[in-house]
Amino acid sequence: MDDQPVPTYAWLGLDRELTPGAELFRSDRTFQVWDYTASHCRLLLRSPGDGDRTRVDLVFAGVSSMRLSTAYVGGLRIRCATGSEGPDRRRFLLESDGVADHVVGEAVGWHEDQDLGQPSHFADPSPTPPWARTELQGVHGGFDTPLATVEELLHAVRTGEQPTGDRTGYRFVYVLIARFDHESGDPHGIGVFLTHEEAEQRRRELDGRFRDAAFTIDAVPVGI
Repeated sequence: MDDQPVPTYAWLGLDRELTPGAELFRSDRTFQVWDYTASHCRLLLRSPGDGDRTRVDLVFAGVSSMRLSTAYVGGLRIRCATGSEGPDRRRFLLESDGVADHVVGEAVGWHEDQDLGQPSHFADPSPTPPWARTELQGVHGGFDTPLATVEELLHAVRTGEQPTGDRTGYRFVYVLIARFDHESGDPHGIGVFLTHEEAEQRRRELDGRFRDAAFTIDAVPVGI
């Protein structure tokens, strides 16, 4: 990792691995705050790859508190705090060119690989299509998701064109579903709509006609 004596993969979460004052990680690369999942309390810092340059992901797990800069330019050092540097048992100090930030969490790890555009090594390993994955497992804000336009969805449906590689975009469609009180089997799919407003309008129309049915609208992503 830029000639630094750091292994390409590590995961540190045991007390014997996180002794007060111990240096855990050091690199002369620039790292950016990349992702955070509120449900799993995981924080991802990344040094992106470029050409022959590898990608390095730093992940903190079980995060309960943090003070961060948006980027650490020109290098980053991570060490465990000493008893005099904070009351928290697992306070990780992030030091970079005069910056002294911290993350309070349960564990820290890193992974180095070639940047081929795939999610992080620490992402959810479930076999979902690439466009449906997020960098980290857990609830995701969706700020950087490749949401396609309605026009792109219509073009794909009308032409039937298939992507040459992995589908890189998606668009939600809205499926109207009916469940009848007198039936115990599977629900009925009523129709698929491009917007939630259209699906809701149709639901209201049917609601007045079929008193023995419960109508719901499910948002389903379509890969484009």
